[in-house]
Amino acid sequence: DYLGGYLWAGPAVTIVQSHILSVAVDLATRYDIDGLHLDNVRYSGSNYSSDPTTQQAFTAALMITPTLIYTAWLPNFQRAQVSNLVAQIYSAATAEKPHLWISAAVWPNYTSGTNIYFQDSKGWLANGLIDANMPMLYSSDVLNDLSAWTHRAQDFVTDAHGRYIIP
Repeated sequence: DYLGGYLWAGPAVTIVQSHILSVAVDLATRYDIDGLHLDNVRYSGSNYSSDPTTQQAFTAALMITPTLIYTAWLPNFQRAQVSNLVAQIYSAATAEKPHLWISAAVWPNYTSGTNIYFQDSKGWLANGLIDANMPMLYSSDVLNDLSAWTHRAQDFVTDAHGRYIIP
C-alpha cells in the first residue's frame, strides 16, 4: 500500500516476513557490520491493513471464538505480527553474528506507538527481542520543550530492562 510517500507492506504477510528476514540475514553474513537498525518496523496506522493474510487469521480465530469482533481482535494481532518480525530478525541475524546489535527507530510516544502503529517497543526490550530502542524524539510536541522531551525520554529509560535507549 502506498501511503504518505512510503510503500508499506503488511507485516502479517508471509512473503513480506520472509523477504525482510532474508535481507537481514544477508546483511549479517555478507558484510562486516556491527548492527542492524530497523526503521518503520510497524504498521502505517490504525486503519492499515486488512490484507488476505489478516482476513484468514481472523477467520481462523472466529472458529475458536465465534463471538470475536474484528476491531477488537485486530490490534493484538497486528502487534503480534510486528513483534514476531522483530523477534525473527533478532534471532536469525544474531545466530549468524552473535555480537550483532539490533536497534529500532520507535514511535516517540509509547502509547501511540503501541495502539496506533502496533509497535510494542518496550515489550521488545523486556523480552530480549532487540538491543536498543531509538525513540524518535524530534516531533513538534517535544522539539522545543526540553521538559517534555526529557519526560518522554525518561519514560523509555524507565522500561529499558537492562537494554539501551538512544533518543
